Amino acid sequence: GREVECSNGVYIKKEGSVPIIGVKRDRLKTLDDFTVTCVHELGHEKTQAADYSREFTDLFVHKSAEYVLSQMEMKRQSRANDETQYNGYMHPL
Repeated sequence: GREVECSNGVYIKKEGSVPIIGVKRDRLKTLDDFTVTCVHELGHEKTQAADYSREFTDLFVHKSAEYVLSQMEMKRQSRANDETQYNGYMHPL
């Protein structure tokens, strides 16, 4: 297809058509750049909001907070499992 002309990517949804996410060719060079661009554009699909709008920003703030909380819970459970393995006695390393 044709090159995405503006920014790093674009989300397009026309009435009665399938949504399209376009990614600038130079963003395909690394997995990191490609992923960041895709996640950004998926945010537009989810919120139907423009860059820098409250809805668009809130999506990423809330998803980031959910991720941090899930990681904290996994660590808490891991520590609880470790304590159970040692019958409440933590062996010093």
